[in-house]
Amino acid sequence: MKTARPRILVVDDDMLLSEAITGVLDAYDVTTAHDAHSAIEALRVVPFDLVVCDLQLEDTSGVALYEDACRRFPRLRERFLFMSGGPAPGLDCPLVEKPFDLHELRARVAERL
Repeated sequence: MKTARPRILVVDDDMLLSEAITGVLDAYDVTTAHDAHSAIEALRVVPFDLVVCDLQLEDTSGVALYEDACRRFPRLRERFLFMSGGPAPGLDCPLVEKPFDLHELRARVAERL
């Protein structure tokens, strides 16, 4: 019997970085969203196992997306991993600092799952 691969939503407005992340996370079923609205729509449809989210999105902050997602889908509270190239506000979620090695990100994702 084949087991389903974990599903990951990558939220980042940098399309090149999203593609690189998708490539390195090839052991998972990865979906990308480039803004908060698209991320929420994806979360409505698919029960993701993890959300890898940039803290600085063009349309909102990653923290605002996290709060909105957790309000709508409470099971996601423990299923976020943030990425940031700048200072991070006090968060209860793990953070990977940009620039990061993509293999480091893969290890952090595996830990979080």
